Amino acid sequence: MKKISLILTTVALFVSGGRSLKAAKLLAAKGIVVYNLAGGITEWQNSGGATTKE
Repeated sequence: MKKISLILTTVALFVSGGRSLKAAKLLAAKGIVVYNLAGGITEWQNSGGATTKE
């Protein structure tokens, strides 16, 4: 019988200036890999990046 590995991925996106930096630092301190979006959400959208609202 084959063993199946389950990998769960959680993505959190914070897009509000100083608050996002604070949240990113807290997550990183807990060992979570954090990426900072250079230029913020505005730059992302201006370069054609997709967004959604829920």
